[in-house]
Amino acid sequence: MHLQRKLQKRTFALESSQNLRCGKPLISELVQINYAKAEDIADLLKSVKAVEPQIDSSMFGSVSVGDIATEENQLLSERGSVTVDKRTNALLIQDTRKKITEIRKLISEIDKPVKQVLIETGSSLPTSRLAETSVQSLV
Repeated sequence: MHLQRKLQKRTFALESSQNLRCGKPLISELVQINYAKAEDIADLLKSVKAVEPQIDSSMFGSVSVGDIATEENQLLSERGSVTVDKRTNALLIQDTRKKITEIRKLISEIDKPVKQVLIETGSSLPTSRLAETSVQSLV
């Protein structure tokens, strides 16, 4: 038991020193999802990764560099995480303040009501036909 506490203290100290070395502290925020499924947005946040460099060369020997991979084109940082609260349809996001701001902006663009179409129907029968139908249904 005593050994386990020492191990926990060392682990906490190691994590704290790693956070200090990495620079910016991690913060946690709960983001309420109103229209989409929180699980779907969490999957999206976890799936978007840095874009690999793309180099295209033409027959004339010129080279153009496409999207170059940087940490800035990832939604979550290496230390960031996202957890789904199914009961409240919310996301618990843990990351740097800058990344959480970017993620909140993206969620506000995604979490919108789906456009719907209302279809109304009606029937119009001639009066004599309506009377026949009514009489037949009574019999």
